[in-house]
Amino acid sequence: MRTSEGETPTLTVVIPTYAGDDRLLACLASIGRPPGVEIVVVDNGGSPRPSGWPAPGVRVIQNETNAGYAAACNQGAALAVSPLLLFLNDDALLAPRALDALLSEADRQPAGAVWQPLCRRPDGSVESVGELFTWAGFFAPAAHPPGAQTREVFSTRGIALLVRRTTFVSLNGFRSDYFAYFEESDLCWRARVAGHQVFVVPGAEVHHEGSYTSRRLFEPHQIRYLSFRNRIWSILANAGAWSLVRIVPLHLLGCLGVGLALLLRGQWMSALSVVRALAWPLANSDQVLAHRRSAQRGRKEPDRSVLRRGLRAGVTGGGVRGRLKDHLAYWARS
Repeated sequence: MRTSEGETPTLTVVIPTYAGDDRLLACLASIGRPPGVEIVVVDNGGSPRPSGWPAPGVRVIQNETNAGYAAACNQGAALAVSPLLLFLNDDALLAPRALDALLSEADRQPAGAVWQPLCRRPDGSVESVGELFTWAGFFAPAAHPPGAQTREVFSTRGIALLVRRTTFVSLNGFRSDYFAYFEESDLCWRARVAGHQVFVVPGAEVHHEGSYTSRRLFEPHQIRYLSFRNRIWSILANAGAWSLVRIVPLHLLGCLGVGLALLLRGQWMSALSVVRALAWPLANSDQVLAHRRSAQRGRKEPDRSVLRRGLRAGVTGGGVRGRLKDHLAYWARS
């Protein structure tokens, strides 16, 4: 695919959407029309449509049914010929010069494969500067020290995610059967196993209205099921054998603790969704093993490097407690 000027693009922006409204148009407006950038919107259906749609200069892939976030991203990436891909949520707004900052870091870091901008909520507070791994299998938010420079993190959030296309293709893209949730964390994990680096770029910012589309698509317990199932799936597929021995018992305890907390709060459907997620690998071992063979076949780095100090938060540290507290507060509001 080529830009409207007929030149081979340097960047393809892929935006999955469902029941896109004026937020989608605002997202497109925040990108602008910089030279060398092509935009692909993958429309998973739903309604309504924003006025003035389709936007000029945007390529649209129209799906008959909702293929899910992961599959939609893969569809858009399959059309790209550019060396870089930017996956962008339709409720996200790129700050001025964010693209320039991300592309500059990609040029500066040839060993890098994935970059995330600093993500802010509508009120300006920090939503994400990447995530760190824990031996309990939960991911903890990385800290954002004042004046932070570009630095490595274990994984990123999918709100705005820049990826080298060669890396994305070599990893076979996102796991389409995840449908939604945790696919970006799984991609980063597999990228690290394959010897690539993952960075957060605080000099680039994106503003995000969190879970706007998810709230229209899923009930809270459905979100819990997908997020817990996909995280467990990723652990079983991506961790080395000795790491599994360390991670799985702690993760099971953590999941059961969350399920019990939800039950005590009267959110029995969400509690049940955690139990269902824990049972899923037992009934679908063939899919888990297929993912594991794929991830381990591409392994170039041992887990002592992939899960090294600096990319991990403590199991009992404030980061993990804070993340679980945030989750429980969100579920209480849902």
